[in-house]
Amino acid sequence: MVRGTANISKACNPCQKSKLRCDGQEPCQRCFDKGRASECVYRLRSRIRRPFRRADGLTNQLEVTQSGASPQETSPRTSNSGSTGREPEPDPTRTNLYHSVTAAHSTEPDISRASRLFYGPSSAFAFLQHLHRVLSSSPVPGPSNDRGAQEHMQEGGPGLDLFKQRALFFGTPLRVDTSSDSRPIHSRVSEALPAGEAREILEVFKSTTNLLLPFWSDSELDGFIGSLYSHNAEESMSSQAKALSFAILADGALHQRRTNLAESLFARAKQEVALCDDVVSLTMIQFSLLLASYQNNMGRPNSSYFQVGIACRKAWSMGLGYESTSLITAEDLQKRRCTTWYLYFYEIMQAFMLGRESTIKKANIRIPFPDDQPLLVGLCKLAEIAEECANVVYGQQRTSLWQLHVTAEKIHRKLKACAEDLSIGPASPGHPQSNAERFRSLHIHTFYYHIILLTFRPFLIAEFALNSGDIHNRPEMMWLRQACRNATDAAQDSLVFMHTSIHVADICNTVRFNGFFIESSCAALLYNTLTHPSKLAYTREYVNMGLECLDRMVTDEPVIHTRSSIRAISRFVEEFIAKQQQVVPFMESSPQGPISPASRAQMSSHNARNAFQVYPPSDPAQQMIYFSGIPSAFGEQNVGPVTNDITLDPFLGYDVLATDLYNFLPSDTAPPTDPLLRLGEDNSRGL
Repeated sequence: MVRGTANISKACNPCQKSKLRCDGQEPCQRCFDKGRASECVYRLRSRIRRPFRRADGLTNQLEVTQSGASPQETSPRTSNSGSTGREPEPDPTRTNLYHSVTAAHSTEPDISRASRLFYGPSSAFAFLQHLHRVLSSSPVPGPSNDRGAQEHMQEGGPGLDLFKQRALFFGTPLRVDTSSDSRPIHSRVSEALPAGEAREILEVFKSTTNLLLPFWSDSELDGFIGSLYSHNAEESMSSQAKALSFAILADGALHQRRTNLAESLFARAKQEVALCDDVVSLTMIQFSLLLASYQNNMGRPNSSYFQVGIACRKAWSMGLGYESTSLITAEDLQKRRCTTWYLYFYEIMQAFMLGRESTIKKANIRIPFPDDQPLLVGLCKLAEIAEECANVVYGQQRTSLWQLHVTAEKIHRKLKACAEDLSIGPASPGHPQSNAERFRSLHIHTFYYHIILLTFRPFLIAEFALNSGDIHNRPEMMWLRQACRNATDAAQDSLVFMHTSIHVADICNTVRFNGFFIESSCAALLYNTLTHPSKLAYTREYVNMGLECLDRMVTDEPVIHTRSSIRAISRFVEEFIAKQQQVVPFMESSPQGPISPASRAQMSSHNARNAFQVYPPSDPAQQMIYFSGIPSAFGEQNVGPVTNDITLDPFLGYDVLATDLYNFLPSDTAPPTDPLLRLGEDNSRGL
């Protein structure tokens, strides 16, 4: 008979594996009866279980998820209702955040055949979707009442159709035109692209992408193109070499602003690689990284994520994470190291920017950095910090906003130390002189500032949510103001550095992916003006700076859409603020006396709902969003339909319609009352 019937906090390992009831003794009765007393051991701390959610969407019990927390530190969340049995008041930082959004690409009746994608909380999709909900004052969808509510995602299909964002969400389709600049690639490459033009494109590749993916020497690149144009190319060149050659030319043509030609060459590269798709070799891993870079510059982040994932699987199959003991030359050894570490950087940053899981961890790589690659070393150091940020900021839910702030500050200190070590950011002595160095410097600076922005962007959301509630008796949290400044400062610095680089070196204009960083920075600054409307004129200067950078880039995708998106967001934010400022002063002069901050926020929300009207037609594909009754900042009394036509400016831009912001922002926004206890105590008190 089992001793004791009381509930215990944890079972011994044998009982837990067998899913049998344990009495918690040492040894327990079952292990003692079976003669396994020596095996009766208990884990050092209790398992972290999923929080149980009530039907109203509020957390009934929240467990501490920080590593190293003891069982005694885990306690149920206390409610403001006390013992009266009333429902606790919803936390404003939680009611303004949402579950992840997924969407199907086609109307395929069989759900198993429909293409479906998901984007996580650190992605631009998530933040822009949240900005859209603030502007439209959309109702907050609450989680369902089961234990798996945290993993639930919203269906974003109607939103994709409404804003015509499917091409961005799933990637712009491959376009192969028949115009003079995009002649189709036939069996003989010289019929479509003369050798002289190919050599010019190769020189562009050498001065751009080959600086960021330095896998090949100039002589090797010349050899690739020379062999491709030789008379016996079909017999002498392998499928791997031909696929790589076409990919190199496609990337160079894209930087040369010949998009249609680049797409034709890219299609030929994909054609050639079909014959050696399963080959595990260093060339095929480098080929996948080259395609990932190309797809990013064409506005296809999801396809880029796939290409890097393919390269990761092949790298593990090849054993690139370990030092080879085979007899290889020193040059080949350096190429293996260079390929491995660039693969790590691309995988971490791609997953971080899309809010998805990464395949590679820093701990999995057991080889040193290659020689004479300072840019690669710097990028990998930033990627290591980004890997930690994705885990501790976006991958774990803190029980208080102060805890999240402490975590973010630790990340920030590491970033500042890394900047000092690499002489970038505030430690940079100035812009380099050569075009190649300017190109490399812009690359590492954009990632540096973006990591800072993503680290502190949750606090912009928290500050807006707090200011939308009743803050009359809330003490000023200076650390929250500083966290928000860290986010906005990073966005401003990124735009300033981008603006200077693009104006000084034309070579920096050719990287279309820089539009992603411009839009991310502008979106964060515009979101901050919703909390601080007085900063609007100041923010407009930086937004115009970003638009000026885009105007100097190629007039093609994804730059066209990014530019239209920023302009639309800026216009709607200004109209939102103008509507607030029109109504609130009138209400403040009411004979009933001054209004409270909570009433002010409620009126602002009411004004936004009245201004944002949606009239869905019968055909979902033709749905448009209308604005009426808003005095436009551009002198228009009624703004007409907003479509995805680049001449009309779509409402939202790059990577919209997916979010998991509901889950990572903590439920408690108040720090411990005693500053000396802030770092040592876990406070689960709500606002």
